Amino acid sequence: MLLVSAGSRRALLTGDLAPPGVQMLLDEPPIDCDVLVAPHHGSRSSNPTGLIDWCRPECVIVSGSPSQGTRLNAPPGVCVYHTAVAGAIVVRLPVVPNSFGTFPPPSVTAIRVPP
Repeated sequence: MLLVSAGSRRALLTGDLAPPGVQMLLDEPPIDCDVLVAPHHGSRSSNPTGLIDWCRPECVIVSGSPSQGTRLNAPPGVCVYHTAVAGAIVVRLPVVPNSFGTFPPPSVTAIRVPP
């Protein structure tokens, strides 16, 4: 797990934090973060909803698809990106309007690298 700070902004990168580690984190005093990368691809066993309540992010990133097992109940106003749908996710800290996006942007359908 890694907490990245840029000025007053924070991103919590949980990696493959297992359920016991998630519970240890939830037992600590809550922190505010702007971005949460959901642990274990957002699986329910990793309690992403509890983490969202704990750190109150503006955006949650799930490395995977929005399958039945990873569908998040994020509060209104919290954006959720799934990499299987959005592709690579771009986050700019500090968070300002339009800080969250995808790469390539939706207007680009393919990227070709010259030989």
